[in-house]
Amino acid sequence: MNSISLIIKIIEEPTQQFLGYNNNLTVTEIIGKYVARRNRDYINTVKIKVWGNLGSQIKQHYNIGDYILVEGFINIKNEKNWTTPNLNVEIVAKRIYPFLLDSQKNKENSSLLF
Repeated sequence: MNSISLIIKIIEEPTQQFLGYNNNLTVTEIIGKYVARRNRDYINTVKIKVWGNLGSQIKQHYNIGDYILVEGFINIKNEKNWTTPNLNVEIVAKRIYPFLLDSQKNKENSSLLF
């Protein structure tokens, strides 16, 4: 399987879309960044999709600057461009845990890992 667990920092406000009949199905997208383990200078961004009630809770409780632990399934998309190939990392989350809710603290000390 393609399972993944990682800690990310939310860098954009989570967005929520309503789908389905009577808008009863929701998907929330989170854009975050993480640090590669062996090379701390390498920082990459990832898009996380959260479905259902968990997505609604994410939208309510997490903000920019918060660190979260994400468990889910990874999907790497290879989008070929005319100049260079572009790899996009996307995670479909099944569980999300708070790691450090940095949005509640002083904004001057908002970069713990990044």
